[in-house]
Amino acid sequence: MKVICHLVKLEVVSRLLIHGLRNLQVFLTNTVLDAFWGIVYNIESIEVRGGALIVNGIRYVQSFPNLRISGLPIDKQIQMQNKQYAEIFDFSCLQYLEKLNVLNCRFATFMLTKVIRGLGLKENSNVFVLFNVLPRLRELTLLQVSCLLGRTLMYVLSEVRISLILLNVGRGY
Repeated sequence: MKVICHLVKLEVVSRLLIHGLRNLQVFLTNTVLDAFWGIVYNIESIEVRGGALIVNGIRYVQSFPNLRISGLPIDKQIQMQNKQYAEIFDFSCLQYLEKLNVLNCRFATFMLTKVIRGLGLKENSNVFVLFNVLPRLRELTLLQVSCLLGRTLMYVLSEVRISLILLNVGRGY
């Protein structure tokens, strides 16, 4: 399922004009999915590191020289300039990635605010709900703590893993 973005082509220089954060989010997400044939075919892993979006082990650094963006807050403008596309990517599309089995994120706060919220879940949800929402997900990494879980062990280990994640955050890891 692909989200459609309302774009305006400027005839003079063949530039693309995008207004507003939501339209930019849809445009960027679609370009990432198109680059990796993502919806049905190819995306098996997504990693977020320092704002960078890494798909199947490759950092997505596409330039958009003919793109003109308006109506964005300054932080989003800077993130686009620095190619920190994970900050703008629409994580609601994860549920449609049929081969996604690895999701890595350096910071639990990013996972809770961007990924979980993007999937329409409450921010106070246990991160292990992702194994239910993303049925092919096999590996979830937060703060270098890997959780390789089979479906039967997920509920038994979830509270232990969450307390371990919170313990590591408190210690500055």
